[in-house]
Amino acid sequence: MDAAILCPGPTLARHDPRQWEDAGVVIAVNRAAEDFACDWWAVLDAEVFGNHLLAPPKTKRPRLLMFDISFDRLMSPGGEFSHLAGEMRKHQITRTSVLATMGPPQSWATYTACAALVLAAWIGAGRIDVYGADMEGDRDFKGDAGRRRDCKRWTQEREHWQLITQWLEGRNVRVERRVAA
Repeated sequence: MDAAILCPGPTLARHDPRQWEDAGVVIAVNRAAEDFACDWWAVLDAEVFGNHLLAPPKTKRPRLLMFDISFDRLMSPGGEFSHLAGEMRKHQITRTSVLATMGPPQSWATYTACAALVLAAWIGAGRIDVYGADMEGDRDFKGDAGRRRDCKRWTQEREHWQLITQWLEGRNVRVERRVAA
């Protein structure tokens, strides 16, 4: 099975969604779920989940990949995010601890795009095409600046990405970053 991962980098806006319409599964990373239909929404952090509900995902109820601690924070009665528990119940949720059983490199869930790679392999993808994984600049595909979009972050994320793609290659999973025309 082939998978497509949609990352919210600036070039995502230049891709034609028909490029991934034949993928067996589409995984949107964080904000990409706002504008693109997906089967899975990789949204590891409770804060990100809450912020993106202001602009709900294009797909009614994608499955979620989320940190265990984020899930707990969102579902804890009386907690800071407990008001989102009803929204959480609308989704099937996979916690990152489930994917950790595959034995990915230790840093696999440091960045959501990297976690999405492991998720695709966990689902059964033999090939993963990635769109919008620019890992540079301070803007996303909507032209908005992010608080953690800087050179230091991109250098670290590229290092994690390389470790994970090498690990995936050892599992016969091919990863290709697609460049927009």
